[in-house]
This record gives sequence, C-alpha cells and structure tokens, in this order.
Amino acid sequence: NGVKSVVSNGPYADFLIVSARISGKKNSRDGIALFAMNKNTPGVQCDDYVTIDGRRASEITFSEVKLDLDALISSDSGILDKLLDRACFAVCAEALGAMRRLVAMTIDYCQQRKQFGQPIGSFQVLQHRMVDMYIALELSQSLLLATANAISVESDDQKRLLSALKFKVDKSARIISYGAVQLHGGIAMTDEFAVGHYFKRLTLIGKQFGNADFHLERYRNYNAVNTSAGEVG
Repeated sequence: NGVKSVVSNGPYADFLIVSARISGKKNSRDGIALFAMNKNTPGVQCDDYVTIDGRRASEITFSEVKLDLDALISSDSGILDKLLDRACFAVCAEALGAMRRLVAMTIDYCQQRKQFGQPIGSFQVLQHRMVDMYIALELSQSLLLATANAISVESDDQKRLLSALKFKVDKSARIISYGAVQLHGGIAMTDEFAVGHYFKRLTLIGKQFGNADFHLERYRNYNAVNTSAGEVG
C-alpha cells in the first residue's frame, strides 16, 4: 500500500521497480526492499501527466497489491543507495550537456544580434555575464570528471564528491539558464526556441535525487564524519 509520486517515464513502462519497507521503523535506512512488478498488477493505478520539462511522469497508487516471493530483487539497503547515487550522477552529466549547449547558443546569439549598429556581444557588461556563465560551466565539468574518477575506482570519497557535484551543478544551472534567458530576451520563452526547454529541464533536474540544500547538508555530514574519524585515528 502507498503512493509513488513523479515517477519518470511511468506512462511508457511495462514493469515497475518499486521500493517498499518490509521491516524496521519509518525513518530507518534499513528494511527497504526492491520489487519488480507488472504495471497491470491488480491494485496498481497510474495517473499519467506531463511534467514542466515536457516529459511524462506518473502518480502511482498501490492498494492491497500482492506479489509472489520471486518479485523480490533485493533487500540490501546499500544497493538502493548505490542506485540513487548513480542516478544522481547521470542527471548531473545530463545537466552539464544542457548547460554547455546554453552557453554555446548564448555566445552565438550575442555575436549575431545587433543593437546600436554593433553586436550586443561587444558590450562589456554582457561579456562579463557570459564569462560568469562559462566559469560556472567549467567548474561543474571539473567536478564531474573528479566524481566520475572516484566512482570508477570506488573511492571512499565518491559520496562526498557526488554531493558536491550535485550542489555545484544546481547552482551553475541557475546561473547559466537564467543568463541564457535574459541575454536572449523574449525569444528564449517561446516553445519554438530550445533555450526555454533547456531552462525547464535544468529546473527539474535541480529537484531530482536531492536539491542543492539536501546535498549541501549531506556534504557537511560526510565532512564531519571524516574529520571525527581522523581525530580518533
């Protein structure tokens, strides 16, 4: 019994992988298992809708759903944590691609759009704005590469780096997407132009798998644990 909200690509799925508590207290990290089920299983209701970035999601309600034992995938909480971290890294990589495209589109537009007889990209104040966007992009890319390396070698630092990455990506996405919209002007808000779509997608990514505030707090907790361990050692 229960509800899963904003299930990405839910309308297209034939099978669902569902996390459900099988033991322990409500807020305990342990006791959560993963189950695989057919979406047409009795008691499963899917309400589909369009998200702000033009994609599809579902509100899925479970009412007295019964499953066989072979539906259980895993009851290891570490696997769920690992899957969530991988998903978080994936949307960060997607965000980096969107930000890079926004920076390129904005520079190109400012080189072509003319005002007072010259390209608006020649105005110093707009150059400063584009430099800020570029710096935000490069900082995110550097952190993404460092995190990818930590994940590939299974470093003990990978979770801390991942939280730092998500925090930085969310902040950079805000700088770049807002800058792109403002420098493009009204055209950026039209459905015919890609800038607005990238803006909406980055806005949604900022809320997926923990927002900036969540990952900042997680980063602080990892630092506190590592500092305490170092002092004990």
